[in-house]
Amino acid sequence: MIDYLQLLPKRIKTVEIWENNRKIMMMQMNQLHNVKDRYISYRFGNIGQAGLYKDTFYDLDFCCNVETASKEIEKFRNQDYSITLCLRACPLEKTIEDFTNLIGEKIIADIPHPQHNLLKTNKSDYIYTTYFDSVQMINIFKFH
Repeated sequence: MIDYLQLLPKRIKTVEIWENNRKIMMMQMNQLHNVKDRYISYRFGNIGQAGLYKDTFYDLDFCCNVETASKEIEKFRNQDYSITLCLRACPLEKTIEDFTNLIGEKIIADIPHPQHNLLKTNKSDYIYTTYFDSVQMINIFKFH
C-alpha cells in the first residue's frame, strides 16, 4: 500500500482508505507513518458510504468481481482511485471490458510494460497490474 501512495501526483493531498476487515486495517495503519505530505483518512466500513471529494484519492479494495462492484465503480468513475478486483469469476479481458463499460469509456489501447499495463481510453489513461493473492487479482489506478 505504501508504494502507490508515494507515487501519487503532488496535487493529491488527501487519501481516503476504506477497510471492512479489522485485522487488515490494523496491519495497514502500522505502515502509514512512513507516508509524508499527505493527509490519510482511514475509515472502517463499507466503501459505498464514502463521500466524493475533489483532489482525494480513494483506495477501493473490493476484492470481488467487477459485476459485484458495479454500483461503486460507477459512483467513483470521476475520482482518482486504486481499485482492486478479483479475477476468479471473470477473466482479465472481460473484467477490463466490463470496467470500461461501467465508467462509460471505450478502450483505445492496452499497452503492456514489464511491471504494469497502460490502458488508454477515449477519456483517460489507467495503469493496471495483476497479481496472485489467494486468487488472481487486478489493481487499476486512475489519476486525472
